[in-house]
Amino acid sequence: MVRRQLLGELLLESGHISKDQLHIALLLQKQTGSRLGQLLVEQDFLSRSELHRSLSQQNGIESIELSGLIPDLSAIELIDEAFARHYSVLPIAFIDGFAQIAVVDSENLLLFDRIDDVLSAKDIEWRPVIADLAELQSAIDRYYGYALSIDEILGELEQSSFDGDVVDGNLRHPLVRLLDSFLVDAVKRNASDLHFEPENNYLRIRYRIDGVLKQVRLLHKQHWAALCVRIKVLCDLDISEQRLPQDGSFTLKVGGYMTDFRVSVLPGYWGENVVIRVLNRERGVRSLPSLQLPDCQQHQLEGILKQPSGIILVNGPTGSGKTTTLYSILNELNQEGVNIMTLEDPVEYLLTGIRQTAVSEMMGFADGLRAILRQDPDIILIGEIRDQETARMAFRAAMTGHKVLATLHSNDAFSCLQRLKDLGVPRDWIADNLHAVIAQRLARRLCCHCKALSECSNQEDNSRFYTACGCSACDQSGYNGRLLLWECVVVGKELSRLLAEEVSKDALSEQAAKDGAVFLQQSAELWLQKGETSIQEIQRVLALS
Repeated sequence: MVRRQLLGELLLESGHISKDQLHIALLLQKQTGSRLGQLLVEQDFLSRSELHRSLSQQNGIESIELSGLIPDLSAIELIDEAFARHYSVLPIAFIDGFAQIAVVDSENLLLFDRIDDVLSAKDIEWRPVIADLAELQSAIDRYYGYALSIDEILGELEQSSFDGDVVDGNLRHPLVRLLDSFLVDAVKRNASDLHFEPENNYLRIRYRIDGVLKQVRLLHKQHWAALCVRIKVLCDLDISEQRLPQDGSFTLKVGGYMTDFRVSVLPGYWGENVVIRVLNRERGVRSLPSLQLPDCQQHQLEGILKQPSGIILVNGPTGSGKTTTLYSILNELNQEGVNIMTLEDPVEYLLTGIRQTAVSEMMGFADGLRAILRQDPDIILIGEIRDQETARMAFRAAMTGHKVLATLHSNDAFSCLQRLKDLGVPRDWIADNLHAVIAQRLARRLCCHCKALSECSNQEDNSRFYTACGCSACDQSGYNGRLLLWECVVVGKELSRLLAEEVSKDALSEQAAKDGAVFLQQSAELWLQKGETSIQEIQRVLALS
């Protein structure tokens, strides 16, 4: 049996304390019987954050900071307030089927037994995380004894006035709790954006779910000024400025996941309009298999990625999943033997082992790409090719043996080729260095609980199509989640020759089909045949007649 390393030994090895400090704390421990870590903190030999990181390492239990966290309301309800206060515990979230519960003492087996007794009656398994006592007690004060659901908070606002200033960050203020509840609700419903839209007498709140905006609330406009101030405070924006656009961001741990929120504030006729983009770090970077491409397209993509150099372009409108696809590709290519560097606007998700750079007013894509080429890269990701200089430099990088990934705004693979020509890239550069062009869209997936056979189904040829209905599982939308419509054209020898000759788009398309390309409409037909989406959704996404 391997002996668990003692806390004192661990702190000495990590250099957090000296031998003399440990000796003094051990003498005090003999006199008082208190825990070693607590004594080290009381003597100012160690900070609380360092203690919790070390306890986490010693026990193999995650440590957590509660100051930037919003618990899940359904998790809070697992344990009543009296128990939480008496034992200093706080349910935080449900992750992978387990309730995550913050505790101060990771070695208090009696406490663990009591938590087991409470949760076993509800048939719920749990896992502990270590938290600071002061932060935990503050969080208990914040989340117990006050309304947390949107309906309850709105009732509280209507029935009574609340003393306290939202600007000063009073975390118990109902408007602070209201914003927290909207953020938690949006994350739980997998919304990509929250829209706060003031009208003459009311505030409309909409979420973008599966690519479509859905109204979730109408609030009286009297609440909007303070809510907007709270959002600006979180982003460290100028709360007095209401005439100019402002952009900012903040990070919170929502429902157990670190989530970044990117904020855009724009003055409007009835007040400031605010849009919050939700970027979930843990869920944002996906593996290639999770894209659920058909086998033929999966093999095609794997073949593309084996090429040592050349340009791969990913095309599609805003919100079509281009960034997710590129991050999935980078995740697949990320190995010790290659240097991957990115240039993005902005960096949306952090990828371990990859050097990521954000463009700014001081450094655009072209200047950033020049700098990256001096950093000995093997693979380069360009967030977007916007101008002639960036386009030509991307192709020069490919000419010198680099693998370049980039996005470009165009409707399909062959429109992308025309876009490159418009940006001043010579035909022979395109023919010699462009390896593959990908175009994509995201279509909503039919809810498996309520989809029904469509009238378009044909019994004679056994074709079965489905349509959306709506149920409680999909919030009456008829759809739940999204799937990828994918078009990929690999530039082989013959297609490369045609590109150099500048033949028509039809001739290029005909050759690509001979080479095995699957186009967007064919990809949509595959999903329709599987009963995964509806004809109406495909018409909406691809604008087909």
